[in-house]
Amino acid sequence: KRGHNQLSSLNLPTVLTPSSSSSSNTFRTHDGVVLEPDDGIPIGARLEVGPYRDLTMEMLAKKIGSQGGACLVVDYGEDFPQQGTLQGVKEHKFAHVLETPGEVDLSAHVNFSSLRSAAQRASPNNLQVFPVVPQGAFLINMNIEARMSALCENATEEEKENIERTVMRLVSEDEMGLLFKVMAIAQTGIGAPAGFPADAEGHTQ
Repeated sequence: KRGHNQLSSLNLPTVLTPSSSSSSNTFRTHDGVVLEPDDGIPIGARLEVGPYRDLTMEMLAKKIGSQGGACLVVDYGEDFPQQGTLQGVKEHKFAHVLETPGEVDLSAHVNFSSLRSAAQRASPNNLQVFPVVPQGAFLINMNIEARMSALCENATEEEKENIERTVMRLVSEDEMGLLFKVMAIAQTGIGAPAGFPADAEGHTQ
């Protein structure tokens, strides 16, 4: 099952680092000010952070804020901090994250709220961040059903079944439609991107 904590069985101790790390610096601004955790997170909670993920978003946000354009982010995750989603995958099967280091792919759910904060910190005046939407809703807004119908027009029955099954996997809430999310950032002044609600408003810091 996605999201189960594979490290809990190792009984690894939790320790404090002797100095700041890239992970702890995730909660600091470039001026060294400690960012307050989001509301609803209890003191002592263990959260997954992605400092290099946020750094990549900051770089993109600076480029878009100064040079124009937009960015679409699609991945599985939630719009709030998470814990226990780190997992290993090897040969298309779940594997322990510390099993055969270097041969197991590591993955974790994306915290879209952290990406949003990173983008707004990097370009607070020239960037708008649009609300995260589920992949299913995004693809339906993009008229995936019309695309499916067009593909099925000259398809065999077997091909039609495969196309319909693939589309359902992408949009169904029981499949990828709810787990996967879509976030957009764009230079200030650009309206809601295609696939997002027409009345969606981009927020600046």
